Amino acid sequence: MPPVPRQFDVVLERDEEGYYVASVPQIPSCHTQAWSPDEVTQRIREAIELCLEVEGGPEDSLHAHSGETDRPRPVAELKKAL
Repeated sequence: MPPVPRQFDVVLERDEEGYYVASVPQIPSCHTQAWSPDEVTQRIREAIELCLEVEGGPEDSLHAHSGETDRPRPVAELKKAL
């Protein structure tokens, strides 16, 4: 059975130097930056995948961080918010 698509909230901001900075509140330390919205979108998708991989997967890692145990947390689906 293929993995169920999941979604995360992504906070996208622009810093003083002009970089777009993206972070994922549900995954501590998951953030990245780039000069363009398209590039930061691709990079945050990659960052989410890597964070989940390093943490051992969404079922193990995100429940521990969020305190939620009754439902699975989303995996890397990012809707372009621009």
